[in-house]
Amino acid sequence: MAEPGQGIAAYIQAIPYMAYGWVTLGIVFLVAIGKMPDLGAMKKAEERARNGQVKPDGAVDIDFGSDIKAHSNPTMGLINFLLPMVVLVGASWYFGIDLLAGVFVAIIFTICFYGFQKLVTMNELFDAVYDGIKVMLLPLATVIGGFMLKSVNDSLGLTQYVIETVSLIYLLSTSLL
Repeated sequence: MAEPGQGIAAYIQAIPYMAYGWVTLGIVFLVAIGKMPDLGAMKKAEERARNGQVKPDGAVDIDFGSDIKAHSNPTMGLINFLLPMVVLVGASWYFGIDLLAGVFVAIIFTICFYGFQKLVTMNELFDAVYDGIKVMLLPLATVIGGFMLKSVNDSLGLTQYVIETVSLIYLLSTSLL
């Protein structure tokens, strides 16, 4: 069991064993380079796009406003995309793998960085932060619920009980064979 405060380190160490993610990444790569064919809905969408119809029938256009345009300098656009993520990782690492502190530092950095360049107004920036927080509430509540459930299970000794019960059943079943 990991020591308190070392959960993210345990997670990072477990990444090589997360088969679903690695298999999915491999399949996406194979489809992207054309070594694996598209399947199901993606196959239909690709055929439709090849025939010149980008949007599916009945699709509704989303109006993002006419004031949104591509960045005039593609390199700066890439920096605007990547630098906040680098700040997030760096700040999280600096604060002892504390992701919450890293997120706050990254948000403040991004607001200042984008504000300095006058890419969007401050109202739009804060609206985006607010919308992002709203989107993350359900996943955050799920994670908090998981921690609460783990704490209750640990207090009740449920994990040890299940391990002992399953071990006993396994021993009994192997001795009967």
